[in-house]
Formats: sequence, C-alpha cells, structure tokens
Amino acid sequence: MQSRNLPGHCRAAGPAHTNRAVLHKPPPWNGFPGNPEWFLNPPPGVLSWTPRNLGNTAAMTALLITLAALLPVSGQFPESGTGMGGPVAWVDATQYEFFRVKLPENPSPALCAAAEAFADYWGRVTGKPLSGKAVEGDLIYVRFGAALATEDLLDPALLSGLPDNGFVVRTHSPAEKFARKGATRQLLFAAPSDEAVLEGVRTFFHEVFETRWVEPGLTVVRPAAMRMPQVEIVRRPAFAFREVGLCALWKEGVEEYRRGAHLTGPAPVLPPGEDWFDAWNAPDGAAGTADVEPVVFGSEAAVERIAGELAALVAAPPEGGDPAAAARRAAAEWPPASNQWSLNALSWLRPELDDAARELNQREGSPAACVLRTANGVAAALRARFPDRPPRVHVLLPPFLRRPPAALRAEEGVVVQLSNADADFSLPAGSPRDPANRAFGEDVRGWTRTGAEVWALDHLCNGRDPALPFPCLEALADSVFFYVQSGVRGVCYAGAPARDPGAVDLAALRMYLAAGLLWDPDAIVENMTAEFLRLYYGGAADAVREYLDLTARQRQTGGRRIALNDDGGWLDRAALAPVAARLERDAAAAPDPAVRARAEALARAVRRLSETGTAP
Repeated sequence: MQSRNLPGHCRAAGPAHTNRAVLHKPPPWNGFPGNPEWFLNPPPGVLSWTPRNLGNTAAMTALLITLAALLPVSGQFPESGTGMGGPVAWVDATQYEFFRVKLPENPSPALCAAAEAFADYWGRVTGKPLSGKAVEGDLIYVRFGAALATEDLLDPALLSGLPDNGFVVRTHSPAEKFARKGATRQLLFAAPSDEAVLEGVRTFFHEVFETRWVEPGLTVVRPAAMRMPQVEIVRRPAFAFREVGLCALWKEGVEEYRRGAHLTGPAPVLPPGEDWFDAWNAPDGAAGTADVEPVVFGSEAAVERIAGELAALVAAPPEGGDPAAAARRAAAEWPPASNQWSLNALSWLRPELDDAARELNQREGSPAACVLRTANGVAAALRARFPDRPPRVHVLLPPFLRRPPAALRAEEGVVVQLSNADADFSLPAGSPRDPANRAFGEDVRGWTRTGAEVWALDHLCNGRDPALPFPCLEALADSVFFYVQSGVRGVCYAGAPARDPGAVDLAALRMYLAAGLLWDPDAIVENMTAEFLRLYYGGAADAVREYLDLTARQRQTGGRRIALNDDGGWLDRAALAPVAARLERDAAAAPDPAVRARAEALARAVRRLSETGTAP
C-alpha cells in the first residue's frame, strides 16, 4: 500500500450485542411525512401505514410514537442541521482534498496501518490524495487513536465503556464561536485498543461510501457522492473471534478481503486436532504408538506434562531456532499470535483415560469433565509461570465429548470450543426441532454456565462432497443470533475438502454471508444475498436466485435432514436442467468478462449436477 501524505514515521509500518451506526444524511426516500409516498413506502425499520390501519386507535398511537422518534429535535445530533429534507451534509466533494491525517506522537504500528488504509481507500473513493491543500483554518483533520479523542470530540465515558475490540467513528464540527478562532472539523477514529481502530476505518468506508469486499481479489469501490454525511458509528462486536475457513481456498487478495470482512487475522487458520480425542469414541480404544507419549487426562501428571510442553512453546521465539520446535509452536498457538494455546495441537501426546478419569466423568455426568480438570490445571500453571501476560488454554470438543460437567467450573483463561458436526444444517444451531441441534444448544448454554469462554465450530458446506448444494443459508442468521444470545464469544466456520473455490457450491456467497453476520448479527440476509448476487453475477443474479430457491424448496419438499455428509439424495436432478439453461443464457449475455466467467462456472456446475449428480 502506498503512503499518501502520511507522517513519515508511519510510512515504513507495515454479552449484549449493541451496535449503532448513524449517517446524518437526507434519506433517499424523500424524507419526511408530508410526502405521501413516505406512508406507502416507509424507510427500513418504520412500520407501514395505510388508510386501512390508520383508522385503528392502537395503530394511530404507534404511528404518533414512530413520528415523534423521527422528528428532528433541537440538539438531538450535536453536529447536524435540521429541516424537512433531513440533516445537512458534513462536507461536499469540493472539500475532499482538504482532509489531512493526524496521528499521536510515536504511533503504534496498528495506528499507522489504520492511517495507511484510510489514505488508500480515501484516494480510491474520492480520487483525492490526503494532501491538505487548504489553508490551515479550512483543513479537515482525520484523527486516529484514543490519545487524540479529546473531551470536546468524544465523551470519555463512551470510550471507556467499549470492549477492547469496540470503536467509535464520528464527525465533529466546532461551534461557530470556536470556528472563528480557528477550530476545524474533525473525523475521529477512536477505540480502547489501537488494533480496533483499523476495524473502524473499514467500517467507515463500508457504511459511508458503500465499499464492498465481495471475495478475495474482488473489492467494489464506488466513487464518492457529491456530499459526505455526518457520521456517528459506535460498534461493540458481538464476537471476539470470527473465522470463515472457506477463505483458505483463495490464493490472491486474501488479506485485504479478510480486513474488509472483519475476519480475525490476516490469514485463515482452522482449529487444530479435530480428531485428537477420537480414540475415546472407538469401541476398544486405539492402540498407542511408540513415538506418541500417553497422558492420562484428569491427573496431576497430565497437568504437569502438558503445562511444561506449552510453557516451553510460549517461551520459545516465534521464528528461528529448532525447526521442529518452531513448527510445534506455530501449530499450538491458535489463533496465531493470540497467546492462546490449544491442547488439541499436541499431536506428539496421546490423551488417555484411567479409572479415576472415568469416575470423575461419571460423577459429573460429562465425558469431558477430566478434560476440563486438565485444562484448568494447565491454565493455572501457565498463569503462575507468565503472570504479566497469562496464556489462555483452548480445547476443541467433538460432539461425543460436548456435554458439560454438572458442578466442575472453568478456571480463568480456559476456552472451550464446541463442534456441531452432528447437526441438521437446514435448521439453526440450537433449534429444538432436531435432537442434535437441541443438544448442541443445551451444551453451549451449559458450558457458558461453567464460566468457560465458549466458542463454536460450525459448518457452511457439504463435508462429503462440497460441490453438492447445502441449503444452510436460510438458517444462518438465526444460528448467529443463537450464538449471540447464548454468550458465545468466538465462531469459526470450518473449511471444505476442496482445492479451490470452484469446487464448493456457491463458496463466495457462503463466505460473504457468514462473515457479514459474524460482524453484524443484525444484518438482513435477504438484502446481503441480493447485493452479493448483483455485484458478483451481474445480469445472471436472478438465475442464481432461482437456483438457490429451487434447492431450498426441494429440500423442504423432501423433508430431508441435512447432515454434514449429506448425499444430496433429495435433489430433483431433472428440475435443475432449466436453471442450468437459464444460467448459460444469462452468462453468455454478460458484458463484463469477469462476471461472465463466474456465471459460466456456476452454470457448468449446475448442468453437471442435473446430469450426473456431481459438480466439477
């Protein structure tokens, strides 16, 4: 990324869910009662009022309450003008070249990265560099970091009340008496942590200028409008960890996409050792091997052995030294650079049970009680060894180990991740309509009650043949809502057994929706889907919508449970042929070669599904 007139010291720098984003701009629907169209086509979030319900007393009362909330009140928005057309714009296009970056002294690499990202996208959407060509009194400063969030710009209580990954983005215009003394307008990005400021920058361009990160290598940057609205965005992300494993199928443009989609870290890394405990589920156990040392879970010896292994990895340098030790360290610290260490990654150790562990499990009514006891001991030992920066201990539990203990509680720093690999994916996580989904919901809530930080491992595509349709998208929003309401703090959607995105049914759409909902659980899936199809498939969007609707309808008609290894037997192959033909026609008519290629690839996949039951 090129530097755009940033300070020189940056040029080398490489659970309640409540979010608020207010763009103080004239609404596109011609704004206010007084325009009859407002009543018939109200803005999103406003009830529809017709002559039929206006005669109802309760309806009229609700209407008056709604109008009272919408009418401008003096001082409601400190920086906004008022009027029947809505608040005035903050700046117009003639002032886009007056913006200048302002950073604190000795800024962190994270703040420098945020400033670089702002400069890059600002140039792309406005066509103007951050040159600050105006005279001093007309400059518009873009401030980064809590150190520059003075009390006149931001209430300190708001900033201190945010979680570490929360942030505020707001515009500020000085009162006229201060403007006469030289005070200027400010655009502020502030957060408790400098890392979260970068999330604020991406959110600003998404919300204000409608920049969209569609898939790795495809970022849609719309030219800025003639006016930029006043802005106030307060974001408290619902999840501390967000991952969509399908992202690993792309080779180019991954880091920019992940930053724009607010996924955690610059590269996708899935949780290690999903099968580490599988021997416990085998009828006769699994035979040990000479090069894998057994550790008996629940015992003091296991705590001492595992804590020693992890302590050595924590203390080891991330790079250099013994290559084998470096590889073990890279595998065990998950997510990367998080100071969180996964027991499942200790592949050179083999978890075993003895009679004491089985008795503990039976007493607690949980096959994982001995696992939690060991994780507790390891977390306590590491906390004593590294008091200044205590490592966290992660363990991933497969479905057969998920049931939480009755009385045993989690120690500080223990993260328990639960897999729903046994679910019906046509239904939301935790749904009472399927026994496995219901059990997963009970397990999530039960582990939350132990005091552990709970993460989930969910799935977006067929684990047997990812090219087969996997109608889970209609349940996606409700699943994420379940995670929010249940206090889940991290969600990882697993990847796919495929070499590239083309081998997964609608991989880019699945990733777009999952990432979008993990960042904003209030987002509307139907709107996100329509936007994605238009940006990605152009004129073939309606044909792709028909394919989505057809496969969802066929699944519902057949009443089939959609397991992770679903065989697609519910598909009506013959009914797919007309959809394939429509996709082929619409693809051929697409003027954009990239859009045409994407539509043609899907048309080939659907055609092959209709003829052979598999896709390329």
